[in-house]
Amino acid sequence: TAGRQIHVPTSRKEKRLQAALMQYYQSENRTLLAEFLRDRQRSDLLAKITRLRAPKPGRKK
Repeated sequence: TAGRQIHVPTSRKEKRLQAALMQYYQSENRTLLAEFLRDRQRSDLLAKITRLRAPKPGRKK
């Protein structure tokens, strides 16, 4: 991003949210992600996340 600033999370809540977004398939992150997506009115993504299952270990897409 030449010349543009990027957002770096500084609070514990922001860091936790970023981790949850990267690990969306883990069941312990669903509550945090659901709250985040509801706040941003993205019920379309919320529906997809509730149907997800964790990927099988050792399996690549």
